[in-house]
Amino acid sequence: MEFEYNLPGLRLLYDDEVMKPGTDGVLLGNWASQQNFNRALDLGCGMGLISFMMALANQSAHVIAVDYDENAIQLCNRNKEINQSLNNIEFYLADFFNTSGYLKTNFDLVVSNPPYLIDQLESTVQKRTSQRHWSKKELIGFCNLCRQVISNDGTLLLVLPAIQEAEWTFQLMLNGFCLNEIIKVKHLQESKHSIYLLRYCLHSKHFAQSEIILSESENVKIV
Repeated sequence: MEFEYNLPGLRLLYDDEVMKPGTDGVLLGNWASQQNFNRALDLGCGMGLISFMMALANQSAHVIAVDYDENAIQLCNRNKEINQSLNNIEFYLADFFNTSGYLKTNFDLVVSNPPYLIDQLESTVQKRTSQRHWSKKELIGFCNLCRQVISNDGTLLLVLPAIQEAEWTFQLMLNGFCLNEIIKVKHLQESKHSIYLLRYCLHSKHFAQSEIILSESENVKIV
């Protein structure tokens, strides 16, 4: 079954075979769209939500989006046909650990809403497992990949569950990244922070920390 998801300036389709648009993706897409970039890479793009948000916000930039799932890339290309005014975005069906298909030059912005459950009990549904679960080896490979594809002055933006941040940050630090910013997200004033938006760079900068309370935010579409 197909569904439709709309944001200002965008009309996107998705189905039961891909991860549906979620608050975490919208948050990351909003944040990424505010960055200054010429070449952006979306690793694990799914139905293309974050990629399209970046392409719409910065139409002079070039956005590359990669996913291993054929159905996801087919949806992305259909969404590209629907949003025909955006000609600054390309989608690649690829195991993104093999960069030969899409890495021509490095990127000054890399974003990902990655599988976040590392070496945890997997779902009985194979598709859900592949979308949410990674092995420790795959986590290490992802961190190596980010170091490979990012430019020397580039930025890596991730969205992760708050409880997963320490493990991801440790692995990225082993690859030369510094954690420069955390935006802590919670649904209500009295809630615990459930989501972290994370900025990593290859050079240490002034560390910034802030908070988003979704129930009080007028700029985030909660899904």
